[in-house]
Amino acid sequence: WEKKITQSLERVFPELEGANVSIKPQKGLDWTGFIEFAGRTPLPIDHFGDGARHAFKVLAVLIALSEKVDKACPGLFLWEDPELFMHPATLARLLEETLRLISDKPIQMFITTQSLEVIAWLANYLDKLTDEEAARIRSHRLELKQETLQAHKFEGRSIGGWLQFFGDPRFIGEDESSSPLFRWWEGQER
Repeated sequence: WEKKITQSLERVFPELEGANVSIKPQKGLDWTGFIEFAGRTPLPIDHFGDGARHAFKVLAVLIALSEKVDKACPGLFLWEDPELFMHPATLARLLEETLRLISDKPIQMFITTQSLEVIAWLANYLDKLTDEEAARIRSHRLELKQETLQAHKFEGRSIGGWLQFFGDPRFIGEDESSSPLFRWWEGQER
């Protein structure tokens, strides 16, 4: 798993090329991940920034999960706010890598987000898929109205159509003029 985590981290953080990941006990603490460049002292992942730690934890768990699942015992990965602590370019590479890791595995991934970057990334990603592949992906916008949870479902590529024609899906039923995307588009029309 250490080799796979190393390879995945390199795809997300190209500047880690040549580093190796190891997982071992830290003095007086639980097991933790270490990143080591040749001839240098290994650094615990907790000495890196929040984004690197976040990515490490997501990738390590997904790699472990993907090694253990099969059709008789499928997996489930719940991921809240993948955008936290992430630069938008790194976020895109992390999202790509997570989907690469589960693409041929019986794993369902649920992502919750309020990030327009994640939504836009998903729309672009769906455009690259075949019709059959895209049809397997669902996007939902959840809204609590009068103590009832309502879901607006976007099947396949429809989230991209929504973005193109209606703008920011986070503002369904809200004052669209408070959406940063709407304000930007409005400024472009002038």
